[in-house]
Amino acid sequence: MLIIDEIEGAAVKKLYEGYLGGLGLQAAADEAGIPVNHCQAKRMMLNKKYLGTDYYPALVSEDIME
Repeated sequence: MLIIDEIEGAAVKKLYEGYLGGLGLQAAADEAGIPVNHCQAKRMMLNKKYLGTDYYPALVSEDIME
């Protein structure tokens, strides 16, 4: 199983928190310290691997992903 980098994993979680807290995609990415544009942030947030697989540990729950 892959081991998640704590800093990068926290940034991904912060991206979801910011977006669900009312920020736009770009603003949420900026606040999380992730240097991407809004399209890349959306693709990141739609990545089902963040739910966890046999290889990837889960970073977010299905409720958050939905």
